[in-house]
Amino acid sequence: MIQTRLFLLKNIIRCLVFFFLIFSATKKRMISFYLLK
Repeated sequence: MIQTRLFLLKNIIRCLVFFFLIFSATKKRMISFYLLK
């Protein structure tokens, strides 16, 4: 039971990190796009 909970927690953390990376990348792209404009 504890192992499955740790597995779920790991997956959730991985998804959050992935989402944060994509969000920061898109934010940087938008900022550079506005600056170039």
